[in-house]
Amino acid sequence: MNEATTQPRHLAVLGGLALLALAGGPACDFEDGTPILTSEDDGGGDATCDPAECAAACTAAGYERGACRDDSCFCETPPPADADADADADADADADADADVEPDVEVEAEILDDGGADEGGSSCTPVRSAPRIVVPSAADADERPVALRSGAGFVVFARAPAPITADGLRFARFGLDGAEASAPMWTLSSVEIGPVHPLIELPSGSFVTAFQVPEGAGPGIWLKVFSSSGTGGEVPRQAPETGVRDATPTATYDGEQVVVVWTRTAPGTGNVAIEIQRFDPRTGVALGSATTLRTASPGSGEPRLAWGARRFALADFDAGDGALHVVMLDGTFAETAAHAIPPPPGHSLVGYPSLVWNGVEFGLAWETRGTTGARLHLATFPPDAEPVEHDVLSDVPLSGTELGQVSLAWGDRTGEWGLAWRYTEASRASIALARIDAADFHRIEGPVDLRPEATTAWHPSLAYHDGFYMVTWIEASGTSYPVYEATYGCAP
Repeated sequence: MNEATTQPRHLAVLGGLALLALAGGPACDFEDGTPILTSEDDGGGDATCDPAECAAACTAAGYERGACRDDSCFCETPPPADADADADADADADADADADVEPDVEVEAEILDDGGADEGGSSCTPVRSAPRIVVPSAADADERPVALRSGAGFVVFARAPAPITADGLRFARFGLDGAEASAPMWTLSSVEIGPVHPLIELPSGSFVTAFQVPEGAGPGIWLKVFSSSGTGGEVPRQAPETGVRDATPTATYDGEQVVVVWTRTAPGTGNVAIEIQRFDPRTGVALGSATTLRTASPGSGEPRLAWGARRFALADFDAGDGALHVVMLDGTFAETAAHAIPPPPGHSLVGYPSLVWNGVEFGLAWETRGTTGARLHLATFPPDAEPVEHDVLSDVPLSGTELGQVSLAWGDRTGEWGLAWRYTEASRASIALARIDAADFHRIEGPVDLRPEATTAWHPSLAYHDGFYMVTWIEASGTSYPVYEATYGCAP
């Protein structure tokens, strides 16, 4: 089923930025082929939740029921495991006909190291789902697809060419076994979007994404709050006073509000400021004004933000001293601690870091490279403490000539850290996964090659849920960049 031609469309306009939302929101009338808002919309573009559509979307996503609250759709009560299996089978039968989907079968993972898996007392052997294509082609080779734990499984969120014009953001749910649990939906469409678009699930079950519009109408940093089905919700809201110099947003939720950090490049000098601001989690509207946390040298950037019970942790690369900087902030954004992590002698930091809170401490992963090789780093630290580095993967091939690309996830059920990265060999590059024990930091397993037949791969994103990891990444196929997903794990 091609949603681009069968789903209803409506046009919401905010501050000159036109966004075409498919599959959800208010109904539309058409005059001479031009979509216009109907009386169901208040004129400002806020979508009205339709109870029937909400219930259907939640059922398709594997939940028992859905209900409208405050003009947003909330899903409730995941069904038992056997019902999930039926829902997965139905969703697979209705999958897009134009998507190149591989069979949903589990296969033994290829272990690239000499050691076997150490399950730490687990009674099951991890298996890898057959990698499947989520999006036939990403918008471009810079796309950073997102894997996120959600409900009874995972969500994949990726930027794809829109059916009409420009780019769009595509949302789909998957089970722990990698099988599609709901048909892909358009969250946004027909707007130029940057490759970085972090996704957060709120306690209400709704989602919020922050993204960059690099040019055209309404350049700057934007937020959109949408329902658990991946559609509808609020109109996108622009962060005040952001424009073409603002980029690479990162976001977190502190239990009350959404907090977004982004970079702002100064004209002339090229210095990079790190900006932070709060937003209403129900509407995406900015609260107060942005605060400049610090200014770094030209070439700095790629900040990462996480909330850890009483502190924010911010990690970013400063091109001036070549170090990875970790700053702790309280709820008012006042600095409570700051640490600089220099690269090893002869190395330089490459790419972007990955930052995660596990309920007790933060985990931080990054890559450095020297003339004779590269190294993957993992450090942990409680709020305000100095990061302590653990030597976990200094002997594995890393990103090669590409930017360092690493993603970190916390395995709460099994007490482990998961690391996914771009694994480069002499004639190919793929995505690898390793599992690290959180107690003594020995390598439980890995590297595990997630698609042995891959020859090109970039930008992994990693999530963990109930014994399983999900990894998303992009590859190159001619002039296209398909987005893949695969799961790896078991249920002891």
